[in-house]
Amino acid sequence: MIQRWVVALAVVFLLFAFLSGCSGCSGGSSGSDTEAIRGVVEGYFAALNVPDEEKAYGYVLPESAAAGWLDAFFTERVPFAEKQGVKYEYSFTIKDITVLEGGREARVQISYTFRTVGSQGGLAAPEFEETIELQKQGRNWRITVAPLAS
Repeated sequence: MIQRWVVALAVVFLLFAFLSGCSGCSGGSSGSDTEAIRGVVEGYFAALNVPDEEKAYGYVLPESAAAGWLDAFFTERVPFAEKQGVKYEYSFTIKDITVLEGGREARVQISYTFRTVGSQGGLAAPEFEETIELQKQGRNWRITVAPLAS
């Protein structure tokens, strides 16, 4: 009788642990992944707005398409904007965060716009809809694809 009670209690405990560990799951991942991904995207845009090249590169996976875009942004677009006395300013809204099966890749649906701001005024771009892709490296999420206009 005691043995059945112990087995039943163990089953209930395992079921509870499984269900509580999955609260807020997105694609088999925990809410902490979703928050970490949100933090990466927010930090990335903040680094672009400063602009802080070192910080921006810290959010992307080296040798990825996102790193290639940053290369062009910081070697061509930022210097050109600085010569014109302006800087880029991005604003964005995260529409959805999906952690894909296996929990090692994610997609973030965003809408964003940018403008150039400076002493001579600036220009505003239309709103864009894009998908940012990320990979989990160890415990950290890194952007692999960020198709942003500039």
